[in-house]
Amino acid sequence: MADAEAKLKDGATLFVFDEDAGCQQTDVKVTTAQEKPDADEAAHDKGEVHSDVEASWVFTCEKPEALQTVTPKLFSTFSGFHKLNVEWVTDKGASSATLEKDDNIKLAP
Repeated sequence: MADAEAKLKDGATLFVFDEDAGCQQTDVKVTTAQEKPDADEAAHDKGEVHSDVEASWVFTCEKPEALQTVTPKLFSTFSGFHKLNVEWVTDKGASSATLEKDDNIKLAP
């Protein structure tokens, strides 16, 4: 779990920003909570443990007007990720989305 937490803290490898925007990670908070084995009998027999993860990354961009798309790499880094609830704030306001494997965060129309 420590290895996974270290990977989660390195937001620069987990999110790809438009290069011209000059975005840098300025803060991160990761909280993990392991739950008991799944009630599903097959999972229980395998002794699988499911974990919920809450992470918050803060990025600051030198040229936010150049930022159009953010590509999350969490699904390729962590095979157990099924969905990603994201929230963001820009000079144009706040928004949110639930992403699945091949989704990107689109900041421009």
